[in-house]
Formats: sequence, C-alpha cells, structure tokens
Amino acid sequence: REAVLLGEAKWARSVDARQVVAGLERGSRELPRRAATPAYVVCAREDVHGRRPGVTAVTAADIFGS
Repeated sequence: REAVLLGEAKWARSVDARQVVAGLERGSRELPRRAATPAYVVCAREDVHGRRPGVTAVTAADIFGS
C-alpha cells in the first residue's frame, strides 16, 4: 500500500492551494510509502485559489450543494 492522494480541509473561507500543497509535500516526506506523483486535494468553505495542474479544489458547495 502507498499514499496516492494527499489532502487537507480548512474551515477558512478561502485558502491558497500553493501553501497547503507545500505543507502536504513537506509532511509526506515522512510517509513510509508514497506514490511518485500523488494527487492533491485542497478543501475550503468558499474558494481555493493558486491551484496548479494536478490539484483538485473542493468547496462546501461541492459537498453540500449550492
């Protein structure tokens, strides 16, 4: 088994995906097994900005509807 998806959910209205993903990349170095190119998911209440390709954004509206 290996980590293929790394993600974090914030309760802030808006988050910068670049900062969140950088933290996930740092933290994932400690994982015993990680995929060479894991997928990333960043969640926030209303807005996820600063996404790069390969980063999925999820908001409360995506989960609960608008």
